[in-house]
Parts: sequence; C-alpha cells; structure tokens
Amino acid sequence: MSSKTQIRQIQFTQALIDAARYATDDFNLFHDSDRWHRIYGNRFGGPIVLGFQLNQFVEGVFNQARTKGEDLERIREHHLGFSNYIVNFIGAAKVDAPVELVIKPGRFDAGTLSLSNRFLVKSDDKLVIRGVKRETQIPLVLMDPEIPSVEKLNSFEDRSFIDELGTFYKYKYMNISNAKTFLLGSGVDQLDYFDELTDTVIFPQIFPTAYLSCALLERYKKMGHDFEKAPMVYTSHQICVDRVLSRQVKSNDKLHILISPPTPLVKNSGLGSLPISQLLFEGLGLLADGKILFRAEIGLATLENIQQPMLAHNS
Repeated sequence: MSSKTQIRQIQFTQALIDAARYATDDFNLFHDSDRWHRIYGNRFGGPIVLGFQLNQFVEGVFNQARTKGEDLERIREHHLGFSNYIVNFIGAAKVDAPVELVIKPGRFDAGTLSLSNRFLVKSDDKLVIRGVKRETQIPLVLMDPEIPSVEKLNSFEDRSFIDELGTFYKYKYMNISNAKTFLLGSGVDQLDYFDELTDTVIFPQIFPTAYLSCALLERYKKMGHDFEKAPMVYTSHQICVDRVLSRQVKSNDKLHILISPPTPLVKNSGLGSLPISQLLFEGLGLLADGKILFRAEIGLATLENIQQPMLAHNS
C-alpha cells in the first residue's frame, strides 16, 4: 500500500443496505426501512448500515492494495497467511449519509512479522469505526479452539444448540451470486473477486464472516428474544481469516458456523470513554473438511447500554 494516507468515499443508499442484508440473511430491524421505527428507544432516526457491510467496504479497498506491489511481496516473503481485522464501533452510519474511509500508511514489524494499517471510518464527519488491518503468520484470534470432528459437524441440525454449554450451530452454502450481491451492497467491484471471462473465483474474506450476524440473530430468535424491545448492536469485531483457505473456497462449499455462549464483560468501548456492559461471543467458520476458514470474537451490547455515550460522542 502507498506510504501516503488513502481516502475513499461512499454513500450507502437503502438499496445498497438491502442488497447486503438480503445476501447474508440479516433480518436485524436496524437495517429495515419499514420496521426500524419499531425498535424501542431507537434514536438513529432511520436505517443504519450493516457492520459487516462496512467491513466489506474496508476489505475491498485493502484488497486492491494487498494483492500487488510491496505489500504482496512482504506477504509472500514472510508467509503472512492470516488477515486480521480489529474493528471497534464508535458510532453508526445512517442511510444516505456520506461515509469516508481513511487508511493510514502501513507499517511492517520485523519482530512480530506483521504488516499493519490503522484505519478510520467516518460518517457526517463523526467517527463510526476505529480499526486495524493486520497480516500475520499466526491467527490473532482463537489460536487453539476446540472443534468438533467432521462427522459430528455433519450430524448437527441446522440452527440448533449442540451441547450443554449452549453452543449454537448453523450452516450455509457458499454462493457466488450472494457474494456478488454483498459486494454490490458494500460498494466493491465484483471483478476484483469474480470474472467469468477469466474463470476467476475468489470469495471475499469478509463475506462468509457476515453470516455470523444471521447466526447470532437466529440464536436469539430461538431463545425467544424480543428484537423490538431489547435491541442489540455491535461494539467490536475481531476477525481472523485464513488467506490461503479463502482463495480455495468454491461455489456450493458447505460452511459450518459455530457460536459460543456469551461471556459478559465490561470494558472501555471507545464510546465517550465510558465503560460499557457487553457480551462477547466466539465464532468459528469451518469448511467441509473441518479446516478453520475464519475465527472471530464479536462484542454486543444492548442499545440502552450504548445509546447515551454514542449520542454524547456524536453530538
């Protein structure tokens, strides 16, 4: 990536938001133009952009730089096989509002063998995301998770709790049309990933991780959660994707998704520097052979717990 700061801009219309949520089966009311107003205490004043949709926009810009030039040479030379996204949500991007991505110059750390760029996402001149994109030799999230055997994975019922701890399971099939639609909704050129004329099929790194939203929603729905009276929003995403495996995924490949039971925590989320009560979920995306495509730690908080500091930050 260039040694200069990179700036990209986009505006997410409702049509783009709908494309992203339809492609990933995300039925969160926050993104629904007809039902956002049903959310109790919702002060956003309209639909907001999906968190993973913003992540995909960020990946799309990085992809154009990470696949050529000095960055690609370093990734190959040092076998940096894992892409890590550390995303802290500070605010929300509203429908039709201008969004600006600012990527700081990259830094290569010879000691840890990592290539890192800090980035910011702003909307209406207010901070929405503070993040870091880091390429490493080893995963920075869930380094040694326990995973079921392939036989067990294939025996699990879709959208079910699979153990006494409350681990939730769902599966999806990777689909090129859905991936293209998600790219469209995220403002990313599909030709960077898919091109029938050259037989190019490269699933984006973020696209399969976006199914975590659907899995979390289905988990809560199974538990009888009231999405209107007790809405929840993302506070953070820590995602690690296997770069090598992601380039080997083909259409109709089965993706097993595992969501751990939540761990309560209180931490400084960046929302006005106030401590926020949150729930931390661990997530895994496994391919049909049991290999780990992605690992994630997802932070969620109730709208009630984040509304006041977020409004104070955005005022």
